[in-house]
Amino acid sequence: MDVGDKLVLLPERVPYATRVNMSVARSGRLNPKARFVKGKLREPPKSRQQRGFLFHAAEALRRRTAFAQFRVRVVFSQAHAVTGEVRRDHSSGMIVITPRARRLGG
Repeated sequence: MDVGDKLVLLPERVPYATRVNMSVARSGRLNPKARFVKGKLREPPKSRQQRGFLFHAAEALRRRTAFAQFRVRVVFSQAHAVTGEVRRDHSSGMIVITPRARRLGG
């Protein structure tokens, strides 16, 4: 992949995937559990809470060594909207993979 190329992974023939992702995020079911650290109950950081299944899928890809040279993120976009999407603003959730660009020289 060259700089500027994108691989867009979006749900196919599932017009309710973005809505379900948002419902899962709001429910908090995928939030990490609070745990005891040095005798105190510690909540997970806010950055790890209220995330849907698209975030967790992207997170699993980021952890793989094969994706070390790529940036994996979740994007909500109207440019690649799934036909029949039930969101009000008609944007669909998707995972976008781009190569990490390096600066050469100073």
